[in-house]
Amino acid sequence: MSIEFSIAAALEAASRKILRAYFSPIERLLELLAPSLHRRFPKTFGPFLPPSVDERIAHIDTARQSLTSALSALNEMKEEATQRKSDLEALLENLKSVKFEHQSEAQKLESIRRMKAEEISGFQEMAGIGSKNVERIIGFVGGIFASLIATALWVFFSRAFS
Repeated sequence: MSIEFSIAAALEAASRKILRAYFSPIERLLELLAPSLHRRFPKTFGPFLPPSVDERIAHIDTARQSLTSALSALNEMKEEATQRKSDLEALLENLKSVKFEHQSEAQKLESIRRMKAEEISGFQEMAGIGSKNVERIIGFVGGIFASLIATALWVFFSRAFS
């Protein structure tokens, strides 16, 4: 693998030398001809003129202003992210405490329900009341007797007044 790497590095170095040898005379020629070409064709050959010192300083100032505004924007974003992170951490702590309170309240509610069920069953035993199924059967049979008595009274009073 090192042989392949060394061959690739040698090819890259050779191709750079060849390209530099080819393009450097062209660059020199354009640098020499740029002022005269710029006078004849200002829109086409304008970029070959080297910028003046004032233009360079103006570009540097513009870049500096852009960088400072970008840095201030990044600092604002960092502060906002830090604030959101602290808010989220506070909310998570609050959520944990609420969850703990919910669990303790749920345990209390469950114990209250068990105590209620025990008290109800104790009162039913003391009063001699059976289960709910027995109560339902007694209610059903009582309803049948009540409807038979009502029918008998209806028939009796309807014959008595007719």
